[in-house]
This record gives sequence, C-alpha cells and structure tokens, in this order.
Amino acid sequence: MKMQIVTSGKVQSNFGAIAEIAKFGEPVTITQYGRPTLLLIRYQDGMDALRELAAKNMTSWQDGRAQTAPDAARHISEEALNAIINKEIEQKQIVLAMKSLEHYDATGLHVTLDEMKAWLKARKIDRNTPVPACHI
Repeated sequence: MKMQIVTSGKVQSNFGAIAEIAKFGEPVTITQYGRPTLLLIRYQDGMDALRELAAKNMTSWQDGRAQTAPDAARHISEEALNAIINKEIEQKQIVLAMKSLEHYDATGLHVTLDEMKAWLKARKIDRNTPVPACHI
C-alpha cells in the first residue's frame, strides 16, 4: 500500500490538501523531528481498525479468563452444571408464578386447567393454535 510521509510543518501549512489524500484512501504518516508520530487515515478505515482491535482484545481477554478460571469452575461436572441451570429456571418460574397470582388477585382474569390442557393438545397438531383467552 502506498503511503505519503509528510512533516508536521507541512501538515500545518497544507492540511486541506493532505486531508484529501487520506480521504481518498491513501494513509499519510506525519513525522516530527524525522520520526513517525501520527497516521492520518480515512474515518471508516480507522473505525474498522478500532473494531478489529477491540475484537482481538476481547478474544485475548476471554482466553485469559478461561486460563485463569478457578479449578472448581474448570472441572464442574455436567450434572452439577445442569443442577445450577435447573435451579435458575426454577427461580424464574417462581417469580413468574407470583406475578401471575398478583395479576389474578388484581383482575380475577384466569384460564382453567382444562382450557390449558385442551390448548396444549391442539398445539401438538397446530403450533399456531391461539392461546386461550383469559376470563373471569
């Protein structure tokens, strides 16, 4: 890839022209005292590079976390993991049940067990079967 190299003094006196070079896809290295100090590139190229760097850093961080996980976490059995997941699901179901009870207490709206059983049976045949309407 072709790259322009310009001094910081030249950038100060000709910024518009140098910016045009970068806008058309040619990176511009800006030097101070003969050493590269800045790189002027198109905005989208810079954003792409930042995204790539962020993804690389995230992958590196995740790899590091996996290597430093406690031994207990690395050696957890499938059975123990399933027990943890099932407990989480159970806790969420309890919260939903409590919200349903609060709604019933406030409105009196409900669906009977027989209506739910009939809906589940019909749903096995047609997954688009509408949920039964709540009633008092």
